Amino acid sequence: ELDVPLLVEWPDQHRAALLFLFEEESRTRRFSIHRLAHYCLDISELLDIQRIVPVVIFLRGGEYDSHLRLGSDHTDYLHFHFLTFELRQQQAADYFDSPNLIARLNLPNMRYARRDKVRVYAQAVCGLLTLEPDPERQIKYLDFIDIYAQLNEDERMHYQQQRPRRSSDQRLCPAVYSGGHGERYRTRDGERYRTRDGKRVAAR
Repeated sequence: ELDVPLLVEWPDQHRAALLFLFEEESRTRRFSIHRLAHYCLDISELLDIQRIVPVVIFLRGGEYDSHLRLGSDHTDYLHFHFLTFELRQQQAADYFDSPNLIARLNLPNMRYARRDKVRVYAQAVCGLLTLEPDPERQIKYLDFIDIYAQLNEDERMHYQQQRPRRSSDQRLCPAVYSGGHGERYRTRDGERYRTRDGKRVAAR
């Protein structure tokens, strides 16, 4: 969706403001360079700004148009391109200790070996609970991690069993191992619920 504009301004105003426009696509086949170019032109006219950097974040790899040229045999009258960031091309382990909340939430969307799936999930949850202090946002973003990690019942049980119980092990991620955070479970009949501070509550 084309809904994440970020305006960067310098305090001393030695540079003009720079507007970053972010688009996130789960599948490259859904991406339209024409739609992105149209959006950039609309924003440029609306805000009367020419310093715009379009950025597209792909959750999955694939083929897509990276340049748009409109013109004749002799001249290009419009040339448009953008920056890209493909999450699937990033090594999840490189971001295990990242202080960037967005990077930690997206660990399940990055590249990792199948045997490391539970560890990647644990590091994503650790990042969420360490970097996001708001409990309601923690619950919201935990859903995001769950959706993209797609742990099966065995993997979720493995995650629970591998959580250190000794205080000496909690240095790995105190927020996860303290037991005071919300977790999502799925029962055999498909009912979803959470535990929060030891109490069972309905999942949202």
